[in-house]
Amino acid sequence: RSSDLVEDWKGPLTTSLFFAGVLVGSFISGQLSDRFGRKPVLFATMAVQTGFSFIQAFSTSWEMFTVLFFIAGVGQISNYVAAFILGLNMLSIAMTLVGKFGITAAFSIVYVYTAELYPTVIRNMGVGIGSMSSRVGSVISPYFVYLGHYYELLPYILMGTLTVAVGILTLFLPETYGKPLPETVEQAQRVRIFNCRTRHHGSKNEKSDHILKSTPL
Repeated sequence: RSSDLVEDWKGPLTTSLFFAGVLVGSFISGQLSDRFGRKPVLFATMAVQTGFSFIQAFSTSWEMFTVLFFIAGVGQISNYVAAFILGLNMLSIAMTLVGKFGITAAFSIVYVYTAELYPTVIRNMGVGIGSMSSRVGSVISPYFVYLGHYYELLPYILMGTLTVAVGILTLFLPETYGKPLPETVEQAQRVRIFNCRTRHHGSKNEKSDHILKSTPL
């Protein structure tokens, strides 16, 4: 009976020691990754976990098995943390490249699209005002970085919010592809939103005239 009780506590203790190794690995893996690099630590800890897990199969005693299991736990969580950090770095680089691509493409298109929105009589002035406004933004944008002293993500939130807001507002602009460019201000105002307003006011005035005509004096 007493020997059975001794054997009963070995199983849970083995599992506890494994997770103790996971705990130790959680503390040291980040420090090792920052000191030696992500990839060296990742491959080293993968080798530790694989090697000691293989040696476990040839354990000659419970003590030996437990020690190897502890080291395998250290290696397991360490390569997980290193892989997670490495993946975040790669994801961050990929997202940065995609954002850079979008910004460059939008910057190339905005001059052509802006010129097509303005009528000929004020096109030069309109494009010039837009270019001047963008230069003002270029002057003040470096100071956005200092907002990070108040909150680390505040510069990213501000720039991202402005970009999304501009993208949404651009959806309300008329399409100019394959259409003749406006020559006068009146032609530029003949877009859908102005036409809707004109028809709306016209129909309202026509309705008012009809009511006045049908009202007996």
